[in-house]
Amino acid sequence: MRPFIGITPQYDKENNKHISEGGYFECIEEAGGIPVVLPVTEDDEIINEMAEKFDGFVFSGGSDIDPVMYDMKLPIMYRESGCPRDRFEKKLFNQVAKTSKPVLGICRGMQMINVVCGGTLFQDIGSEVETDIDHMMEGPANRTQHNVSIYIETPLYKMMKEKVISVNSVHHQAIKELSESFVPMAFSFDGLIEAYFMPGMRYMHGYQWSPELFPEDEVSKKIFKGFIRACTENNGWHRKKETR
Repeated sequence: MRPFIGITPQYDKENNKHISEGGYFECIEEAGGIPVVLPVTEDDEIINEMAEKFDGFVFSGGSDIDPVMYDMKLPIMYRESGCPRDRFEKKLFNQVAKTSKPVLGICRGMQMINVVCGGTLFQDIGSEVETDIDHMMEGPANRTQHNVSIYIETPLYKMMKEKVISVNSVHHQAIKELSESFVPMAFSFDGLIEAYFMPGMRYMHGYQWSPELFPEDEVSKKIFKGFIRACTENNGWHRKKETR
């Protein structure tokens, strides 16, 4: 059975619109899953049911995270943040983590999960990090922008079988302090964390680049196939448990 994948959306709170941009649907369907956009809510009962019913979760990209969530009162540069979405994703992640179901964090999603678990962020790479890499590339995003170096003894290396890969890059924020819950898997050459995983979990990975915007890339395909494979295995385990 194809696993059902819940995707957290961008949220327009003024018009109460849920938006899923990029190629999440295409990438998940191609990898063998069924993508579903989740509603932004703070209802604990609904969130608990989401965590129970879906086979895997994608915490997607989007607007900046409210800096209050990682003890920063004022952003260095103004960018709209989505507080209802922040609160929803925090509740959802904490509930999903209890189930050990697969989680894939992409761009903002990677940052949000790190913040929820106690990490912090650079609010603006350009003004806080000395680097020659342009992490906010001009479009189109379906091309490589810079290289990342992969640690050998990590799930990412086992998946890619390469020490260096090329990725796209569409973000102005990045991980500053990585939560103690995670282990880094890859760095950009200026030292920023580009990927992490949570040891002991079936699949909980975060990627700073945007594979959904480059669906034809082999690196992107491997990321989504690996995620959906974990969701399918988890799906089968739960189905067997339900029939006992």
